[in-house]
Amino acid sequence: MTTVLKSIKIPSVDELNEIVIGNIDESAKQWPLMSSPIYLLIILASYLFFCTFLGQKLMERRKPFKLERVMITYNIIQILMNGYLLYKTSSVLVSSDYTFFHSRIDMRPERNIFVYLYFMNKLTDLFDTIFMVLRKKNSQISFLHLYHHTMIAIIAWLYVAYMGAAISIFFGALNTFVHVIMYTYYLATNLNSEFKKSLWWKRRLTQLQLVQFILVTCHAVINFLNPNSEFPGVIVVVTIPQGIIMLILFLDFYRKAYIKKQQ
Repeated sequence: MTTVLKSIKIPSVDELNEIVIGNIDESAKQWPLMSSPIYLLIILASYLFFCTFLGQKLMERRKPFKLERVMITYNIIQILMNGYLLYKTSSVLVSSDYTFFHSRIDMRPERNIFVYLYFMNKLTDLFDTIFMVLRKKNSQISFLHLYHHTMIAIIAWLYVAYMGAAISIFFGALNTFVHVIMYTYYLATNLNSEFKKSLWWKRRLTQLQLVQFILVTCHAVINFLNPNSEFPGVIVVVTIPQGIIMLILFLDFYRKAYIKKQQ
């Protein structure tokens, strides 16, 4: 055992720097926040610190902000952003030789720009939690919520940096479709509070998210096993476990929110 441990070489800081930063696609490096993962990690660390501690402390003795107009504007922007990305990613799926069972790396800037815009959209999603803090909706800030927002931003960054459009285009199209529906529902609840009381809509939205995670995980596993697919190892390390973890967490949420409550 000692011999095995001694044989394991721990990479130096310079070697890690070369692996992580040196392999980032050159065209992607030109875009904001893409030259190094440190910028994203600072944003996410600040987000988690504010939403779990600082923000709640600042709001402890204050009245909750109402933010009705801000939320309506935010939801409309999110619908438009996700709708645009859904249109673009669907166009790539239809016009290219991409299939569900066969992925390939495509780092062309004109294709990869859509993946970058998707990554930026995952950062705007973080405001969803910030609004919860400002409105003192702390009970909604669950581990699932924070984990999901944090990990999806990291995965989106990895897609832009190392994997390109063709591999991530299926997940992007599916995820933006789900988010168009989700933010449309949020907008409806802002405009008419009766929608908040409808368990039917909430349940269908969660079911749609569950289907999303099943399809994404199956897509990753199939392409990993397909010898003709260009499927980087980082996908195996990140996407497949992440899909399984999210499926487990959402199933647990679904059981507690709908099945157990109904019983």
